[in-house]
Amino acid sequence: MIFYKALKYIAFLILLFGVTIGCLYINSHIQKIAAETYDYSDYILILSFLYVPIGLCLGLPQLLADWKKNGSWNINITKLIVLGIPALYLSGYTYIHYNIPSLQLWNSVAVELLQVKATVLSNVILGYIFITSFHK
Repeated sequence: MIFYKALKYIAFLILLFGVTIGCLYINSHIQKIAAETYDYSDYILILSFLYVPIGLCLGLPQLLADWKKNGSWNINITKLIVLGIPALYLSGYTYIHYNIPSLQLWNSVAVELLQVKATVLSNVILGYIFITSFHK
């Protein structure tokens, strides 16, 4: 029993690290292409949602636990709207800032949100909110 649980945690860890390394590799590759071509529009768009799979992986254990339960699947619409839409906005803020000026925030807030770490964090949150909105 303990061995089986340890094996599940190891498999989850391998999946999480694999997805994280994959996201970092894609980020590095796209950034290199953007630097060579001086065209950062694709990089900004891809970066806006690149790290969502990490959040999906973090919520995967809850989804798998619900998978074993009997009953029909439900979607927590309130959670998706109240938490998901702001996370979606924050994830895509870099793209919004440069392409949709009417949706920009104040400069003091925008400077903080334009940092890559803010985008990565909001991507992970968005992925987690999305996958944990499905339950039985």
